[in-house]
Amino acid sequence: MEEIHIALQPKQITFKESVEKYPVTFFGGAKGGGKSHALRNILIILLSKIPKTRALLIRKTFDELISNHVEELQRENPEIMKYYNKGERALVLPNGSMLKFRHLQHPNDVFNYQGQQFDYIAIDEATQHEKKTFTTLRSSNRTTNPLVKPRFILTGNPGGIGHGWVRKLFINKEYEYNERPEDYNFVPARVYDNLEIMNNDPEYVARLEALPKELREAYLNGNWDMFEGQFFGEWNREIHVVEPHPLMPNFKRFISIDYGFNAPSSVHWYAVNYLGKVIVYRELYETGLTFEQLGFKIARMTPGEDEMHNGLVFNERKNISYITYDPSIQSRKGETGTSGEELLRKGLKEGQLECGMIPANNNRKYGWGVMREFLKLKPDAYGKASAGIEWFSTCANAIRTIPEQIYSATILEDLDTDGEDHVADETRYGLVSMKIKPTEVDRKLIQPKSLAEKAFYNKLKAIKRKHNLGNNYYRI
Repeated sequence: MEEIHIALQPKQITFKESVEKYPVTFFGGAKGGGKSHALRNILIILLSKIPKTRALLIRKTFDELISNHVEELQRENPEIMKYYNKGERALVLPNGSMLKFRHLQHPNDVFNYQGQQFDYIAIDEATQHEKKTFTTLRSSNRTTNPLVKPRFILTGNPGGIGHGWVRKLFINKEYEYNERPEDYNFVPARVYDNLEIMNNDPEYVARLEALPKELREAYLNGNWDMFEGQFFGEWNREIHVVEPHPLMPNFKRFISIDYGFNAPSSVHWYAVNYLGKVIVYRELYETGLTFEQLGFKIARMTPGEDEMHNGLVFNERKNISYITYDPSIQSRKGETGTSGEELLRKGLKEGQLECGMIPANNNRKYGWGVMREFLKLKPDAYGKASAGIEWFSTCANAIRTIPEQIYSATILEDLDTDGEDHVADETRYGLVSMKIKPTEVDRKLIQPKSLAEKAFYNKLKAIKRKHNLGNNYYRI
């Protein structure tokens, strides 16, 4: 086979070494890091080493595939294009190895590759795809050649429908039960590592620096907490996430639920301090629970023992003011005509947690507006940045998924419901519930039940009068 001249920069060589060592490598972060160039050429290097091997290179759309790979290959290595078959969109090397160029615009297109076998598979801009695309293609990443080590290679920038799963797997290193940590490696990409851009287009960095904050953080610094299309641009981990700390027993407390069976049920416990700040202090995020099982588990996760705090007896289970939930579970189903809400109540009662139940206001636009108000950063009494809500660091799924939400492509002012939005919905229910006027039946159940809760209300009223706080965010 004739020589093919391929030039890789130092960071791209690091990427290549990772591909050689790990079954799955992700090269991602900032724009302009030379990711597509490296991906394409690493595949060609792998194919040239072992005859009759097969590789698949995926890009989201046909136009992106041609402009970012086929045309770039022509520009960089025109001598290699004599091996390119335009009709097949494949590069067939003299040793019989083949690189197929394909686009995958719709999620179900991935099933076209079931049953096919590729020694090497690469997805350029993996964050444009759902995780289903990655997991389905991995089943085709196999070989019958003992000399070949199958490799799956990805590149991408922060943002997009796949932002969440890419960040979870490669940045946060959080794995599912069937994912082996030793299989995965992340190589960060930075524009400063791309010497070709830095030498030939030094103004490129200045253009990135001039972008709005969210885009600048994602595209220049490769920040996975801020990105284009992020629904909650207010999110700031340093402000919204705190380490667990003791909560006053007389803080107002309630629970919010978004039910799912195949998808996770999202449940969080909320406390409200004297100034109306909401502290989310406990999390339940689990699939496969029936309504009754979920209710029972919520009750048992809520401590029911009496404790002494400053001379007052406190029992958290007895001091949950109310539970708010997705109103859709009120519909009656099955032969018995029993609603999800009734079964949920039954499970709660079996677990010895009885309190008012408030169906959430499911006006999405209004709810997102309320949630943004709580997330918004404002100076506190000492001039430090603060927000109306914070999560204990133990609420891992809330911290992971809320900043991952992206805008809907079709519905103005809503998020993309194809994403993992369970915690976002449940948080919306919880925060909006603080403005809902309870029914007469639930009003009786929501009244202060203990000296501790009565003390909370008396102090809250005094603070509100002193600071003229009004009643914007919480019910008294």
